[in-house]
Amino acid sequence: MTEFTQLVEERRSASNFLADMPITKNELNDILSLVKLGPSAFNLQHKKYITCK
Repeated sequence: MTEFTQLVEERRSASNFLADMPITKNELNDILSLVKLGPSAFNLQHKKYITCK
């Protein structure tokens, strides 16, 4: 989680994901709380989050 937090705080993009690496509901909540801090395209702030089990 520390690496993800640093990633968001430094405004870097991530393009490599591990499909078979599950996360807990608490981790997901922490991630979504951090993601909303990131900039959006043209600062429009339109966001839609989709999660899968």
